[in-house]
Amino acid sequence: MKKCLSLLLVLILMAVSVFGLASCGLVEDGAEISVYLTDEVYDFDPAAAYTDDNAQLLISLLFEPLFTLDEKGKVQNAAAKSYEIDRDTGTMTVTLKESYWSDGERVLAGDFVYAWRRVLDPSFNSPAAMLLLDVKNAAGVRAGEDGLTVWDVGINAINEKTIRIEFEAGKDADHDAFLRSL
Repeated sequence: MKKCLSLLLVLILMAVSVFGLASCGLVEDGAEISVYLTDEVYDFDPAAAYTDDNAQLLISLLFEPLFTLDEKGKVQNAAAKSYEIDRDTGTMTVTLKESYWSDGERVLAGDFVYAWRRVLDPSFNSPAAMLLLDVKNAAGVRAGEDGLTVWDVGINAINEKTIRIEFEAGKDADHDAFLRSL
């Protein structure tokens, strides 16, 4: 009786293993990635879903930030090819690596500038705005101060692959903390 029960359990285990592995691998149009989420994701907008851990997990598969942190907390380039900090003028210049959207269009410096200005727009309620408040005029724009618009924020595309960021505190700004927040 014990041998029959053991054999039955082994057969069931093998069947489950075979059927479980059958769902892994390639699908017709590319690869399939299985992700475990604790809650449903309702928003795939990186600016709006900043505080939703499940959304951030999926968004990290769709979008690449300028910088990431390694396991030691050190800033590493992601979409950024390189960056220079001019402590005398309180500016940072970021050069983008060559990357493309899913439709084949090149990712441009203006795409990042647009996203950051959108986050700082007072009519758009994004929790990510607090990460950009060290940028020149960002706090005033976010607070809706008279005369300031998102076009006054110190983030500009110099060309298709270069972003210049001016800091509010100038040469005294904590550039490293800003990099970690991106």
